[in-house]
Amino acid sequence: MPLVQWTDIRSKHYRSTVEYLASLKKVRKMDLRVALPGHGQIIQEPSRKIDSLLGLIDARRKAVLAVLKKGSHTPVEIAREIFPHLPLEALFRAVSDVMGHLEMLEMEGFAREPTNIRSAFGPISLKKANKLIAPSSLHNRISVSSRAAPMKRRN
Repeated sequence: MPLVQWTDIRSKHYRSTVEYLASLKKVRKMDLRVALPGHGQIIQEPSRKIDSLLGLIDARRKAVLAVLKKGSHTPVEIAREIFPHLPLEALFRAVSDVMGHLEMLEMEGFAREPTNIRSAFGPISLKKANKLIAPSSLHNRISVSSRAAPMKRRN
């Protein structure tokens, strides 16, 4: 079973991060001893690797929500806040990652788009956001090093 689901035709309702998360959880329940991926190294103890990935996904989700608690932001602004030293050439990947987490938070009722245009998300409820985000270290597991300066926010 693949850890990533690909579709030939993506509907506007297809959420790749949500599907990826569901796939990870499904494989995790199999309690496999070894995984033979389509590319890369053989994975010994895939459950341990999956648990690590699930922890990273949860930490990133909480980091995105922490930015939203400050107010509405575009996905680029959120990426720049989470990864302040991100090189410009890595921005697309960071924004894609942020978009996946925004879609997940939107499905869970923690965020919403203020318009039909994907421009800025904001928290639905600070109380609900605070409940999800524990004061424990959100950013200690999320780090990217680089030389690039953060983008300035436009008004």
